Amino acid sequence: MKNTAWIIYSALLGIYALLGIVSAFSTNTSILPAFISGAFTLIYLAGLYGYTSKKMIWTRSGWRFLFWLNIASLSLRSIILFTKPTAEALIDLVVTFILSIPMLYALYQYSSPESRLWEETNHSKQVFLLSHLLGSSNEICTSMINTTPAGDEKITVSVKLESNEYVVKISKEINDELKSFTNSLPSLESAARFLEQNTPIRASDFARNA
Repeated sequence: MKNTAWIIYSALLGIYALLGIVSAFSTNTSILPAFISGAFTLIYLAGLYGYTSKKMIWTRSGWRFLFWLNIASLSLRSIILFTKPTAEALIDLVVTFILSIPMLYALYQYSSPESRLWEETNHSKQVFLLSHLLGSSNEICTSMINTTPAGDEKITVSVKLESNEYVVKISKEINDELKSFTNSLPSLESAARFLEQNTPIRASDFARNA
């Protein structure tokens, strides 16, 4: 039911944008602004699709920027209306405000730092890349220097498949002090999560050393 409501809303938004373009052509005025508005509507609909389908499209920060851009656009239109108030412009602004509210809500939620969508999608990519790397080698290894307040820390990580378990070994060396620990995990998903929680190293770092 909820998805159906979003589909109906998307259709209404698309029709409203199309009517704006048709109206601009029929009156032979404001054609460029109508096309720009229509283009932004398509972009916003892409963000709405990402939000409703729980798919990562573009970047979280990009959608947050477009959220604020939409707010700024509505504010600017309101200011212009007050300088040249007309009944037609007022009706258009009210309709635009009403149609914008669901979109603003979706974009805000989609780009929220509290949304787990972006983290989970990125995690899935990490798992896929690790699976690809371990498909050609039973063990992968990488290291990096991580700058901390206490000094430069050298982190070395290895992941290998052993007896149907993924063995992750992490070594951290700082100021000639070495600490290491090993954990055996039942799945590649849990191994990737273990790396994310304990090191700044990601699957792409292993790929560079492959």
